[in-house]
Amino acid sequence: MLWFRASSSRIIMQQTQEFSLAALKNLQDDIYEFCRSVQGDLIKIYLQKDLLNDMAFVSDAAKLRQAYGAVAYDMVLSQFDTGQPVVALYLYRLLSEGRQELLSSYHHAKTPVYSYPDDVFSGEMANNTEVIFRYIASPERTMLVTSYFNTKRHTDIIRFVLKLYRNVSEQVGFLVCDVDSKALEHIVEKELHSEGELIWLQPTGDRAAFMRGDVGLPLRRTAEQLMQQLEQGAAAEDWEGNLSNAMLFIGENRKYNFTAYSLIVLSALRKNERDLTKNVVVSFIFLALIFSLCFLLISRSFTYPLIYMVSTMQRIRNGEPELRLKQMKQDEIGVLASEFNEMMDRIEMLVAQQYQAILLANESRYKALQAQVNPHFLYNTLETMGGIAASKDCQEVGLLCRSLSKIFRYSLDMSSQFSTIREEVIHLKNYLYVMNARMQNTISLEIAIDGSLLEVAVPRLILQPVVENCIKHGFRNRHGQKLIDIYASVQGRDMSIFVKDNGEGFDAKGLNACLQAGGTDALCCKDSIGLMNIQGRMRMLYGAPYGLSIQSGPEGTCVIILLPLRQEENRHV
Repeated sequence: MLWFRASSSRIIMQQTQEFSLAALKNLQDDIYEFCRSVQGDLIKIYLQKDLLNDMAFVSDAAKLRQAYGAVAYDMVLSQFDTGQPVVALYLYRLLSEGRQELLSSYHHAKTPVYSYPDDVFSGEMANNTEVIFRYIASPERTMLVTSYFNTKRHTDIIRFVLKLYRNVSEQVGFLVCDVDSKALEHIVEKELHSEGELIWLQPTGDRAAFMRGDVGLPLRRTAEQLMQQLEQGAAAEDWEGNLSNAMLFIGENRKYNFTAYSLIVLSALRKNERDLTKNVVVSFIFLALIFSLCFLLISRSFTYPLIYMVSTMQRIRNGEPELRLKQMKQDEIGVLASEFNEMMDRIEMLVAQQYQAILLANESRYKALQAQVNPHFLYNTLETMGGIAASKDCQEVGLLCRSLSKIFRYSLDMSSQFSTIREEVIHLKNYLYVMNARMQNTISLEIAIDGSLLEVAVPRLILQPVVENCIKHGFRNRHGQKLIDIYASVQGRDMSIFVKDNGEGFDAKGLNACLQAGGTDALCCKDSIGLMNIQGRMRMLYGAPYGLSIQSGPEGTCVIILLPLRQEENRHV
């Protein structure tokens, strides 16, 4: 046992080094892909050739702001993926002597808590601008990755700076894109495998941008000293192997100056050694169970065909009619299985014909329900726009008109009863932009939907009416910041979309009963025509198990939308 412990200690140490380096390499690859994705979204500005030419030749900044003041807003809305939490975007023109002037900017849900600089260089918030000055003055063309600490939100903000050129050599300006550091959380945390491990990201000669993990106070102070020396330009390789109670690993970056560091406490390795000893004992027991199981399987192999037939028939009876008996031998049981398969095929064909007839009969009723979504907020918005236009001359009216036209176009499109989650989210952002113009930017929207689900097909107009109910009822008597969270989860072949607010709760028992009873008669509850409209359409499309349910309490209300998973290419079926 002593020999085993000594040898296992050496093996664990070697494997930990290899595993940590491999984990940092994977982390750097993921960070590289993240940075490359942001850069890909930023360089789409080169499609606007008139903008780059005007930045070089039009000297009047007021004319440029009037013509291109909405560029930052349009870029964030249409070019960036919904999974990238962009909190601010700035477009600067470069003047002589290293000076710059702001032409366009975008801020996400600007409130007293969610506050970002109106101008990166205004000095209203310490945001590490000296790194940007050095980058702009240098001949470097690779996108700059840096960060700053937002004192309002008490969190790190990842910043990307991209130089803009009218031709190969003439630099006319630059873009500054600020992204919430939570975009890096899932990238870093999936490589954080030990309790005694600290991972941080830091550009050379710059502040540490992101840190996760716990190694205790003494080692944390050592890590902070290393971060300070790296910020001053020191080489991290001088620290490798010089720590008595920890190991430092460095993941070199591929292109962007964004290096990953990992600090692992040696006590965590010794814990792994003890776990390995336990795993060996458990493995022996597991192998014994496997041999026993194999013996039982061999003994049952003679009765398998009959057991398989009975099991398949039971599953068909319990709701899986697509199953068939396969890989049967050419004997009496095989002939019986073939006849059974032919009988099930004929039954399935008859059921499909009957279902098609029902769908055709319900088509007109479905479109009638789909057209019932109440658009009264559009008329209120037009009144708001008229008030703004009468009181002051600002670009806000133009942005409201653009968002409102997109809302009309999406709401009145009856070419298909299906859309995608991505299109629903874009429509919802336009709607909330209009509502925030009316409500002084007091509504914040947080969307946390995995990118793999964005192309899932859903019935058109199922998110905006729910959010409208949050604003109309949940926030009616609420003062201060109003928050709406939208996220999704997958359970087998179904998906649930959660729309949660922090507004005033209510007793949802009666409304849930009305939703459960609601079908094609979507007008049974006059107080909630939007929710009942969605419920009626979903019941027509998917049947009784799917639809809406509501959970409400003093901390807010959550509307849960349950529907089956469908890919985007099948949404017109």
